[in-house]
Amino acid sequence: MTRKNEAGPADPAIGRQPTVVVVRHSLVARLWHWTTAGTVVLLLWSGVMIFNVHPRLYWGDSGHKGEAAIMEVAARDLSRTPLEVIGRAGGYEVDLTGWLGSVLDLGSAGKFFVLIAPSADFQFGATRALHFLAAEVLIATWIFYAVYLVASRRLGRWVIYPKDMSPRIIFGQIKSYFTFWRKDRDAEMDYNPIQKMIYIALFFILIPVAILSGMTMSNAMTARFPLLLDMFGGRQSARTIHFIAAGSFALFVVVHIAALLMAGPVNHMRAIVTGRFRITQKKVVGR
Repeated sequence: MTRKNEAGPADPAIGRQPTVVVVRHSLVARLWHWTTAGTVVLLLWSGVMIFNVHPRLYWGDSGHKGEAAIMEVAARDLSRTPLEVIGRAGGYEVDLTGWLGSVLDLGSAGKFFVLIAPSADFQFGATRALHFLAAEVLIATWIFYAVYLVASRRLGRWVIYPKDMSPRIIFGQIKSYFTFWRKDRDAEMDYNPIQKMIYIALFFILIPVAILSGMTMSNAMTARFPLLLDMFGGRQSARTIHFIAAGSFALFVVVHIAALLMAGPVNHMRAIVTGRFRITQKKVVGR
């Protein structure tokens, strides 16, 4: 993090203390953040539309209608109105009537259950192509940013030290988010322990798992790298794990935005767009 020789005016919200502007995020980090954000949105949207066609998950190497699913959303009777929709997972059922489910009438081809009614111009092939293109962008930018983190030594900002794992620090940080106590946090200058754990899990676990499980669903990829099937226990197991990874991404986006709103959206949005982050001067001095 670089300090700018620019002092800001006193801020009434932090006790009239003078502020300075620091560069919190490098240009490369900001470009990676927004590229990944856009890519993830495309992946989630296209992924939902792909899953929409067959909303069932299996374990193993095969899975098709009529085979036992570990999780599914289905309609009891496509001819009934209103459509009675249920969600099944293991031996449990949840009534989803009115929340999800629609009937796709393809005329002579028959009627099919889908989670969300697609638009009239929806094309499954084009949606899959978009999903694959977005995945390629995610892979390329992930590799580039991983090299950048190591080469620039910025990966050191993610290192979790034993003192970071103190229950007092962890629970204090959680409390700071939920009480909107942010102006005097010592962690303003660096990532706090919770952020470090989340970023490490996201970058080194979740993204690789999503990429590899997605590759395993491709016949072309498994023909070249058959180890993928052994790694995930089959093509359908990989699809299920891919679904879980996608759900984890969606959860991260929600938590990320909520944390942004709690921690001060204007200052943090300015930092991720321009790199400039305003902070109380007393936090900079002595660091």
